[in-house]
Amino acid sequence: MTLNAPLHVIAIPAALWGHMRPMLNLLLNLLKTHPNVYITAFLTPSISSHMLVDLQSFIANEDQSKSGSGSNRLQIITCGEQPPEDTFVTPDFVEEVKNFARILPEFVKGALEGKTDLGHGRINKFAHTAVPSKIIFDMSHTFFPAEMRKIAKALNLPVPLLLIFTPFSLSALY
Repeated sequence: MTLNAPLHVIAIPAALWGHMRPMLNLLLNLLKTHPNVYITAFLTPSISSHMLVDLQSFIANEDQSKSGSGSNRLQIITCGEQPPEDTFVTPDFVEEVKNFARILPEFVKGALEGKTDLGHGRINKFAHTAVPSKIIFDMSHTFFPAEMRKIAKALNLPVPLLLIFTPFSLSALY
């Protein structure tokens, strides 16, 4: 099944490597399978630089294939201060998670409004593509559905389809 109209999806992974990598693979597979899908991923600062490294590695490998990676339809937006390059260390991880939960709704609201400037120096390059209609969020973000209802009410919009992402090990099926 190929989508004809542009579809903009928001992805909100958790800052946990065992959650982040599987979601990245899901997003990249969606981009590769559906040429009209655009994805905006909102990340915490401590994980964003590592996701970008993995993404660049994927792009380098996939560009050699005939189908391409679709990575030009994926934007990574860091919600908060940029971390030092190539480090998992953050001054206070608990504080970072609290700040992410506080600032994330502002970014999601801006994307749903079609704003180019999301604030905090972050630019939404898909602002004029399509309004996000689906949101994939990690199961760790238990606060998000309630926040999404508040955002939708404030914008007088229906709540977009919310999909909970739950990573698991295939070895658990054995």
